[in-house]
Amino acid sequence: MNRFILATVALLLINFNLWAQQQVAIKYAAEIMAQATLKGDYETLANYTQPKVITLMGGREKMIAVVKNGMAAMKNQGVTFKEASVGTPGKVVNTGTALYAVVPQRIVMQTNQGSISTSTSLLACSMNKGKTWYFTDAGNMTDAQLKQLFPGVLGKLVIPKRTTPVMQ
Repeated sequence: MNRFILATVALLLINFNLWAQQQVAIKYAAEIMAQATLKGDYETLANYTQPKVITLMGGREKMIAVVKNGMAAMKNQGVTFKEASVGTPGKVVNTGTALYAVVPQRIVMQTNQGSISTSTSLLACSMNKGKTWYFTDAGNMTDAQLKQLFPGVLGKLVIPKRTTPVMQ
């Protein structure tokens, strides 16, 4: 009986340790992506963007150009990113083909009228058992879009919707 209890405790500790390591890796990668966005480093941003999203945007170079042009248009209208922070990732689920987790993100933008903040949900995805993590802003995605891009996620993860922007 004592061996069973020790084996169970050891297994729980191993699983907890793996989960904690995945959370650290996910948050670290999400922070790199957030900082790349703030700095206008679109190459790094593309490195952490979900490959399916890049494909849908017409490839890496097209995605970078679209983001760069979008940021320039925002800047011309007096809107810039001021802050981008990520929270603690939620549970990691295995769909059989990939690992997924939800990462809360808070964004603050500076406008001519003041600062605006909003919160959203990043969907973290790894197709190589957690070695590499990619992200997609899933806070404004419909269930149909999630099902198309990330089969197997619906019903396994709760993805909070993007909050209404608040003037600060």
